[in-house]
Amino acid sequence: MIERLKNFGLDLEHTSMTPFFQVQESHRIRFGSEKFDYSNIKLLHEILLRVLEQNETIDVSFTIGNKFDENEKIRYKKTSLGKFFTIKNWKETVIWNDDLECYLVFATVKNLNKEEIINYCKKVISGFTQTYIMFYNDSNLIYINSDVLDIISINSEYIADLEKAYDGIFDTEYKS
Repeated sequence: MIERLKNFGLDLEHTSMTPFFQVQESHRIRFGSEKFDYSNIKLLHEILLRVLEQNETIDVSFTIGNKFDENEKIRYKKTSLGKFFTIKNWKETVIWNDDLECYLVFATVKNLNKEEIINYCKKVISGFTQTYIMFYNDSNLIYINSDVLDIISINSEYIADLEKAYDGIFDTEYKS
């Protein structure tokens, strides 16, 4: 998990700062969830297909629990992700989180199905309980919660193309 995410320059020790705020402006784009209401859920589907269109494998990393001491047992939290994804195996990574002053446990599942990702994102946008979750390939990363859909890319030209394609739709609040 950690190695592939390093391409994006993310710091998982500070998860109070979402990936969107950890990268330069030219490498990110944000969509407010209000853009994907029930009458416009096709827009979410379109954007996700566009970002996931490369023939690269897509992985997901998400928090599954925490512990306050290195020797303590992990306190797992219910994520309900098994309802959306075919999970055959996963790898756990434990990272000290300065913001929360505890160890966060991330699970990584490799080679996800695109339609499963899209179905999960649709549920999250409509209010389904979510976890700190990131979908990514070697070029792009998607972070989603019930408020926003953030896309991070190592290629600033790709983000510029998305901004042109979705002008007037993407959130410009954090653009200079």
